[in-house]
Amino acid sequence: MGRKKRRQGRDGADVSTRRRPRDPRPKPKPPHWLDELGGWGWTGLVVGVVIGVIGAHYALWHWVIPPVGVVVGPIPVVSTVVGWLFGGGAWVALGVAVLNEKTAGKVAGLRLVRLAIVWMCVAVLCLPVGWAEDVLLPTDYWAGVFAGAWGLVGSLVVFPVMALVLYPLSRVVKPLRDKADQTIGWASIGYGVLLLVWGSTLLRM
Repeated sequence: MGRKKRRQGRDGADVSTRRRPRDPRPKPKPPHWLDELGGWGWTGLVVGVVIGVIGAHYALWHWVIPPVGVVVGPIPVVSTVVGWLFGGGAWVALGVAVLNEKTAGKVAGLRLVRLAIVWMCVAVLCLPVGWAEDVLLPTDYWAGVFAGAWGLVGSLVVFPVMALVLYPLSRVVKPLRDKADQTIGWASIGYGVLLLVWGSTLLRM
């Protein structure tokens, strides 16, 4: 059998060995689905989010928080801690995520950040407003829930004030400037613990 002849171009060059030059221009990224939303799409998205938040708030305060209170209510210390976990525990989760995001590895650090974000969303839903004001809870358990939930509102004042105090100090104290992540992480954890102390002492007096 004879060998197959390679196909040649008009200039005599081997067509099979030709390579097309690469396009130096980067390939355009596909548009994000949010960019493709029109006016009605954004309206539907906002309405859907609002309805979802209201529904989640109702479900949390009728089908999650009261049944948990029935279980832990007879144990004073435990009930306060469990109630505090809904909102106050989010600050500890956030602090742990900030402290370990760089050292825990890319995958583990991303999981910690996602956990802190989800926990913060739960903390927002724990605000005892609207129909939540009519829900009856054991006293110690209620103190933990109240402290954790309203601590989220208090953070809107506490953390800006803390930033105003720490920023000038960081210009002078080098460790504060070089270890800003640790400062933020420990401040978040300390704030969460402070809310637990508030719920276990002051709210029960």
